[in-house]
Amino acid sequence: TDNEHPLAKCAPGVLDDVVTEAQADVLISSAETYAQSHGWTTKRHVRYPTTDLPTEVLSGETQAIMGGVWTKVEAEVRARCDIGAENKLTINDAFLVKYTAAGQPGLHRHRDGSFASFNLALSTPDVDFQGGGTRMWDSHEVAKNKTYYWNAPRLESEGKQASVKKKKKRASDAGDARTRLDVPPGGWLHYEPSVSELREEHAVLYRIKKTQMLISGGYHAHEGVGVTKGSRYIVAGFVGMNTHCCSLRYSRWRGVTGVLRVFLLGGDSEQRHKLPLHDWTLYDEFKEEWVLILLTGRAPMAVLGCLVVWRTKIFKLFWKFYTRWRRANRKRSLMPSKSND
Repeated sequence: TDNEHPLAKCAPGVLDDVVTEAQADVLISSAETYAQSHGWTTKRHVRYPTTDLPTEVLSGETQAIMGGVWTKVEAEVRARCDIGAENKLTINDAFLVKYTAAGQPGLHRHRDGSFASFNLALSTPDVDFQGGGTRMWDSHEVAKNKTYYWNAPRLESEGKQASVKKKKKRASDAGDARTRLDVPPGGWLHYEPSVSELREEHAVLYRIKKTQMLISGGYHAHEGVGVTKGSRYIVAGFVGMNTHCCSLRYSRWRGVTGVLRVFLLGGDSEQRHKLPLHDWTLYDEFKEEWVLILLTGRAPMAVLGCLVVWRTKIFKLFWKFYTRWRRANRKRSLMPSKSND
């Protein structure tokens, strides 16, 4: 994924006054107005879905506001992550999220698949909502505690073995590498604790104010802390660099799945809100270049092209007549159709 790039570990930071308070209210109002007719989406993202709406389906005023937001995001990502002018940054997805205690209060711990991510606050903590916030583990801080994370399971296991002798044999039979090795396989450089192992005391809880933005490299683990009262609105977005998801030139099999998702919806633009923006971007590009894709031998996209052709009525009609012709002209076997034994 895009977060595997070394620069995707650039440190998190907070920007002030990315939008005005009036613009933040416009974004919320636009989303709620749209949701009254179409509802909120809850399945746009496969692994960590949120209650959200993609910003591109909202009002024209919203599009203008988001244009200004992207200008600031791009400039900050280039400066924060040391991105040169020769590299292209794109916004792969931007969506307005709604967290409520009665609905979806927060989001499980995870890492984004993007090169960088941002989170624009549209609500005021302790006024519009209680609880909430983004808890983030800076990968550089996690690296300082690698020894702790590697040894913690072993120390816990040894403590249990000392108190309950019956578990000693079971623990040794399990063959956990951490009970046998002082150094992780492959060395400390390649060892990364899983997100489920990360401790809260090694993280920073960001409860940013309305109009502020949290922006960081996409590799940092984070979670949405649950809202206990009120409604928390944010605009979240994923940023790609060069080999991003929004170009058939780079997408490979990931592009096939993106285009196929739109294809299975029938390419109905009225349902754009049901899928991430990059899926539609890939689909629009595919429609324009599918003949060239087949001729230049881009294997994954060629497979998708065959699927498109297969679904067309012309091909189905051709296949129907071909199978009839084949049956009529098939040579019968010289062997008997049944056994006479």
